[in-house]
Amino acid sequence: MTSGDRFDPANLRRADFIGADFRDADVSGADLRDSIFLTQAQVNSAKGNKDTKLPGYL
Repeated sequence: MTSGDRFDPANLRRADFIGADFRDADVSGADLRDSIFLTQAQVNSAKGNKDTKLPGYL
């Protein structure tokens, strides 16, 4: 991922986000449930909305 990427709407379930740079990534409406290695810090640096679906542990 690069800064400013858009993923709306995208099914990113089961995606591996280890080391992914989420700074300014637009994940509005994206489905991130069941993704692996997604961290709170990555989510905090991304842009989402009420339709963004996050894993239960975040």
